[in-house]
Amino acid sequence: MRHTNEDEIGSRITHIRGQESQAQFAKKLGVHKNTVGNYERGDRTPDAAFLKALVRLGVNVHWILTGEGEPWATVDSVAQNEMALAIMGDPQAQAAREERLSALTERFRESEAAFAQVLSAMDWEPPVLIREGVRTAMHVHGLTIEGAIYLLDMIRRQYPDNADG
Repeated sequence: MRHTNEDEIGSRITHIRGQESQAQFAKKLGVHKNTVGNYERGDRTPDAAFLKALVRLGVNVHWILTGEGEPWATVDSVAQNEMALAIMGDPQAQAAREERLSALTERFRESEAAFAQVLSAMDWEPPVLIREGVRTAMHVHGLTIEGAIYLLDMIRRQYPDNADG
C-alpha cells in the first residue's frame, strides 16, 4: 500500500462530491461544510466518523485513502468497507460482519458434508487435484451432490488409467 498525503485524499473527496455544493454534501454526511472544505483542501485527514458516512453513501473508502480501486463501492469494496467499519467499532457493521461470517461458516459446513456424501457414493478415490476441483466447484459454485457424482463418474470413465489416483 502506498502512502498518500492529505491533498490526494482531498482531491478524491472532491471527486466524490462532484457538482454538489460542499454544504449539500456536508448535510448528507452529517458534518459541517467547513469540515468538508478542510478535508478537500488537505488541511485535515478525514476521521473515522467521516469515513463511516462515506461508506453509507456507497463510496469505496479504500479508494479515498489510497487511490487504489474504484471510487464507488463494488462487491469487493463493500466487504472492505464493512470490515473497516467493524474495525472502527461500528456496531451495525460488526453485527453484519458476524452474521455474514456465521452464514458462510454454515454454508461451508453444509458443503463439506455434501462433499463427504459424494466421496462415500463413489467406488473409487479420485486423484487429489480432481477431488479438490470438485470440492471447490461445490463450495464456491454450488455444484450439487448429484452433479458432483456425475462429474466424477464421467472423469473416471474418460480417464480409466488415472482412476486409481
